[in-house]
Amino acid sequence: MRSVIAVLFLTTVVAAQDPPGVYPRGDHILPTKKELAADRLPWFPSFAEGLKTAHARQQPLFLWVMNGHPLGCT
Repeated sequence: MRSVIAVLFLTTVVAAQDPPGVYPRGDHILPTKKELAADRLPWFPSFAEGLKTAHARQQPLFLWVMNGHPLGCT
């Protein structure tokens, strides 16, 4: 019984690891490097720290401000 469970488990683990290119239909939904450009922006925990760094680097400061629920459920 243990060997049957082990074989089923290993089969499931191996089947879950698809080699690249097997399912090419989903490749078009992956973000491009250009779309991920905002992820390379440095984030700071406080406005003062970001302002100090922006001033030292002589770069603009992008301030993201939001009001309300993040899912729009207000």
